[in-house]
Parts: sequence; C-alpha cells; structure tokens
Amino acid sequence: AKAFKNAFDIVSGDREKAREAVKRNEEQIRAFDSQLASSVGDNSVDRLGIWVQYLKWYQASLPFQAAVSKDGLVRLLERCTNDLMESGVDKMKLKSDQRFLRIWIQYADMVKDPSDVFRFLQVHGIGQEFALFYEAFALFLEKRGAH
Repeated sequence: AKAFKNAFDIVSGDREKAREAVKRNEEQIRAFDSQLASSVGDNSVDRLGIWVQYLKWYQASLPFQAAVSKDGLVRLLERCTNDLMESGVDKMKLKSDQRFLRIWIQYADMVKDPSDVFRFLQVHGIGQEFALFYEAFALFLEKRGAH
C-alpha cells in the first residue's frame, strides 16, 4: 500500500511527496549498505539475512518503476551473489541455505540465458540438496524446449 501511494504521488504530480519518497528510498538503501559494510568479517551476523531483507524491501518499494526496478533488481541480485560468494561467509553453510538458492533462482529467472546460472550452481554445489533447484532447472529446460 505504501509503494502504491508513493507511485500515485509520482503519477499525480505531487512532486514534493515524490521527492520525499525518493529521499526515503535513498536513505533505506544507505542503511542496508551500511549494515552490509559493518558486517564484513563478523560471522555472528547473518549477512545473507541482511541481503534477503534488502531484496524484499527493494521489490516491495519499487514495483511501479518497472523498467528501472527490473534492471536495478538484476544489478542488486548480481551484487548480492557476488558479495556472498566473495565474502568471508561460511561457504558450506551458504551452499546449503535455501534462501541463497532462492536468490540465485530469482536471478536466473531474470537473465537472458539462465543456463550459465544453473551450470554455476551445479559446479559450486549450491542448493543441490533441495527439490527447488531441480524444479527450477526443469522449468528452465521446459521453457527452452529441451525436455
């Protein structure tokens, strides 16, 4: 409802409310980025959890800017996956966390050729113990016509 009101304010020409909405979004982005920056190397922090919250907030906050938010979401998903793969997060724990797999599948769903994403997941053993991986991969193959 809040995102709809923000979009309505933008569409209805209420520039001041639109500016305020943009400012709140920028502040929230800085807050998430700050959380991520302060959690580097701190294994007591659920870094993946911060990313999950960030991605959920992003998708809920920017649905009415479809073209911008889709490109932005792809970039955010890439940033998330790269960050988690390169950070000091326990890789074995990460690979068997269904939240991480869901992020990868969402990313695969948004890129032009998801085959590289699924190949990467297989090579790195990410989410292999979850039916979700095989269901998503089968759906991709079915869409591609390679069943």
